[in-house]
Amino acid sequence: MSALSAGETLLRLLGDGAGTDSSIITAGDGSAIDWSAVLQEAVTHEVEPLLDVRLRAAGAAVAAPHQVLQELHVRSCCQALSNRQLFAELAPVLSALTAAGIPVIVLKGAMLAEVVYRNESVRPMGDVDLLVRAADVRETGRVLVNLGYRAGAPSENAPDYATHHHVNPYHKRGAVPIEIHRSIVPLIGPVQVDLEGMWGRARPARIAGIDVLALSAEDLLLHLCVHVAYNHGFQVPLRALYDIAATVGHYRQEIDWRRFRTIVSETGSGRGVSCALQAVHHLFGTAVSPLALGGAEEPSVLLIEAVRDIVLGGPGGLPVGYAELRRHDDFRTRVLSLASNLFPPRQRLRRIYRLAPTAWWVGAYYLYRPVDLLLRRGWIGLEILVGTRRARAMLRDADRRRLIERWLDGGEADHAGEVRGLVRLS
Repeated sequence: MSALSAGETLLRLLGDGAGTDSSIITAGDGSAIDWSAVLQEAVTHEVEPLLDVRLRAAGAAVAAPHQVLQELHVRSCCQALSNRQLFAELAPVLSALTAAGIPVIVLKGAMLAEVVYRNESVRPMGDVDLLVRAADVRETGRVLVNLGYRAGAPSENAPDYATHHHVNPYHKRGAVPIEIHRSIVPLIGPVQVDLEGMWGRARPARIAGIDVLALSAEDLLLHLCVHVAYNHGFQVPLRALYDIAATVGHYRQEIDWRRFRTIVSETGSGRGVSCALQAVHHLFGTAVSPLALGGAEEPSVLLIEAVRDIVLGGPGGLPVGYAELRRHDDFRTRVLSLASNLFPPRQRLRRIYRLAPTAWWVGAYYLYRPVDLLLRRGWIGLEILVGTRRARAMLRDADRRRLIERWLDGGEADHAGEVRGLVRLS
């Protein structure tokens, strides 16, 4: 038992998203656990309320120290208060949209908390995600503005909201941001969804005391898998994968796996969905019907292990510029990538240095940027050249990410590339 890392221990304590206790650690193992490290892992992966529930349900079966149980419970109570406030803020928003005749599908956190987990306290939420039809996006914005919300200012790493799956988030002092989605995936990308079909399959739900809509079981599972795979490349906290496990457990008797497989095939997301479901099975032991994976190319053991390592975390990934260089093999592409990072378009340069859209002196920042990057990121390049332990770990992490990215890109399986990746990861 002492050989288990804090992350591995956390996985066993959480067990299956369906709620089984088959992986709970027994009291005899408790003394070998570094409970402070497990608690920190739970905080990092945003599952401390879930861990609190599991440990209290296990009772004497897990010999967790009193101070750990107490801190977990305090954190859970704080999360409960935060979520209660969130739902109190969400209710008038949903009520106003309903009164305006705008159909709304509540996505992810708020829906999962009330419908899947059936406990609004255990699912941490940093924002609210609402799906409306594209034709209703502008009117939805007007409703939010009337409620005191304002669209946020673009940040350095903000996506192109013209093609993103949600528009610029709306903010209000003292309230969590609200993201208005017109789709669950970017409008331009490898995965495309039949939005009208998704709306047609939506089911009634009552969230924050308001009658709204929620995705069907199949579309919800699709959304969660696509979100972690394609939207984030599996660079997510453990909570995001536990959501998938919990959804499979909650809808186990309702999911039409044949329909799910058809929907996945139509979206072109088979590789990502298959990888997400296999990863959830590997991490939590969640059983998934073979029908869900039929027809999809099965990810290799190496790939699933790379996903596991990325999710459980390490020293942190390379900064964007270094990661881009690591992603490419040929010299010419690396030079072009370096040049685009050093000398980005003026619009992006203005966002990076928070300049006004009309700032005519932005050109001077092309002279400043190389010096700025050298001062802020040069130490990483030096560590890579020297070959420090942390640099080697970061490079291994970058290779795992590239392995996942290449798998998600589709096409024929690159077995030779996976072998090269295995050599790098060893």
